[in-house]
This record gives sequence, structure tokens and C-alpha cells, in this order.
Amino acid sequence: MAWIGRVLESEFFWGIIAGLLLSIVGSYFLAFFAARQQRKERKAVLKSFCVDTVTNIRQIVDDMNATRKQTNNLKHSLALLDIENEVFGHNREQLADLPSGVRDNVRKFVTDCAIRGAEIGNRLTTFNNRVELADQYEAQGNGDKARDIRRDATNGPLARANRALDELGLRARDSDGVIGDVVSVR
Repeated sequence: MAWIGRVLESEFFWGIIAGLLLSIVGSYFLAFFAARQQRKERKAVLKSFCVDTVTNIRQIVDDMNATRKQTNNLKHSLALLDIENEVFGHNREQLADLPSGVRDNVRKFVTDCAIRGAEIGNRLTTFNNRVELADQYEAQGNGDKARDIRRDATNGPLARANRALDELGLRARDSDGVIGDVVSVR
């Protein structure tokens, strides 16, 4: 039993105990600071992702409007808008790290733009189907019916697709507010 007393009184034993305690405390603080740094980096990447997504959608919509003015073609960038929405959808669960108000604003902006894009696509498909029908009537020698169908297609689905693009353009202009909300997150 005397050896226990000698071990407890030795500097070597207390040096091991002190080293063990210091390594435990050091490990805790290392893990704490590493986790904190990871959260900061994750939030920075998430903010960058949101800003990029909103900016890309705004640019796509601006390109669609410019193309419509130059060529009267609406379908130009619908595929790009769909791709941007798909990328956002795949990473949507990452938004949980943002405050709920900012998260809701970003999600609502992207969803509104996706809905308008889908509406434009549906209206253009209806328009194209009616033009094809008019082409069939014209090929059969019924030019009056074909002209009526084309006029109805232009005044109906095509006009609604143009209005949907106008609404999409108005919504895309709100992107500065959404970006400001994301950037202000700490």
C-alpha cells in the first residue's frame, strides 16, 4: 500500500493527470470552435447559393423579356428557368439554417417564378397545338377555319403567355429585396 502513496505523491503521476485534463479541455474547445466555424462557413455558402439562385432567375427573366422584344419568341429561356428551379429544389432542405422569414421569402420568390414559368410553358404548348391544328385545316383546304383558329390562338393562349411573362418580370424585379434579406443574415 505504500506504493500507492508514493505514486500519488510523485510529480510524474500529477503531470499525467494535468496533461489528461488539459487535453480534454483542449479537445472540447477545439470541437466547439470547429463546429462554430463550420456553421459560419455553411451559412456563407447557403447565402451565396440563395443570392446566386435569385440573381440567375432574374437574369433569365430579363433575357426572356429581351428576346421577346427582339424576336417575339417566349420559349427562349424556359428550359434555363426550369433547370434553375430544379437545382434550387434539390438543395431546398439546406435553407433550414436561414431564419424563417428569409427562408420563406427566398422559397416564395423561387416558387412564384417557377409557377409563372410553368404557366408560360403551358400557354405556349396550347398555342402551338392550335397552330398545328390550323395547319392541318389549311392543308385540307379550309383556310377560313385555319385563320380563325390562328387568330383565337394568338388572342387566347399566346396573349396569356405574354401576360404571364409580364407578371414574371414584375416578380423578378422583387429580387433585390430578397437578395437584401439574404445578405443581411448574420
